[in-house]
Amino acid sequence: QNESWSGSVSFWMGVDPKIDLEANYPEPFHIGKKWDDAVIFVDFDKKNVPLSLRFGCYPDKSGEVTDEMVQQRVIRVEGVNWKNTEWHHVVISWANFNSGKANGEWALYVDGEEKGRKRNLKQDLFWGPGVQNIRFNHYKYTGNIDEIAVFDIALDPVDAKYLYKPKTSLNI
Repeated sequence: QNESWSGSVSFWMGVDPKIDLEANYPEPFHIGKKWDDAVIFVDFDKKNVPLSLRFGCYPDKSGEVTDEMVQQRVIRVEGVNWKNTEWHHVVISWANFNSGKANGEWALYVDGEEKGRKRNLKQDLFWGPGVQNIRFNHYKYTGNIDEIAVFDIALDPVDAKYLYKPKTSLNI
């Protein structure tokens, strides 16, 4: 695929990561072939303390996932201390995937606030939009997900804040 593409996903999560999530790296969201090859994902890192929510994008596989690759391509929100009686809004957004240039960019927003951004990375995926299945409640994620919205554009901070507290229903 040689055409650049962008997108975003918005959803609400209700989960107590310390109690509800038994396995390491449970994924509320995943699109791609497998966990380490041409993938866009949201997961929880239970292996490392403090507990983290992560949003990452790995390109077409060219070897093993190294610590350097994770550092370069994964946004971490450290110390997630959510309760299962709370709902949290998550927006993931990306731009310039498959451009063939080091201009790929992605951002993570939680409850209307930007939590991290990766820039100036080459993000080539041999699949494009519409080819892979989008999976929610993927790999041992046992929490709740609601109000999913998928966009074919990269949302910006203003959009993420609006989606957290919209003035009208999204279908309007």
